[in-house]
Amino acid sequence: MTDYRDLNQLNWLYKKLALHEVQRDEIINDMNQSNISFEDTMKSVSYDKPIVQTSGVCGLEKIIDFEYEKLQKELDSINKKIADTKTDIRLLEEKTAKLSHFIKLLSEEAQMFLELYYHKKKKSYVAIGLELNVSHSTVGRLKKEILQQVELFLSYS
Repeated sequence: MTDYRDLNQLNWLYKKLALHEVQRDEIINDMNQSNISFEDTMKSVSYDKPIVQTSGVCGLEKIIDFEYEKLQKELDSINKKIADTKTDIRLLEEKTAKLSHFIKLLSEEAQMFLELYYHKKKKSYVAIGLELNVSHSTVGRLKKEILQQVELFLSYS
């Protein structure tokens, strides 16, 4: 049994990673296109007039350099987000694997409780108590014991 919240978060992180990769590809494409347009622009400028030779070309170069730097910073930011998201995914996968291993080590009663309590159709303590043939206060105590064991397990692993 796996914690559905962790799986939902993991799926969300995978979607976030895919979005960042698409954004990165778009920025790289924009950068490649800006290089081509820069060369075309420079070829089309007439250097016959003195004003074009000084301020016009320098202005174009500054604008293009500024836009290129802006795209480069945005690309670096997206790459950092991708790396962070991959790290989050890896850590969440490790946590999920540890919890899955821990759940296998629990008693059958504890596993049944977790299945009933954390299932998509979450049941109340009373309903769980009826299925496990224990009182609802025993179910609450069982939950507290399991959570303490999980914290202990995660702190040592």
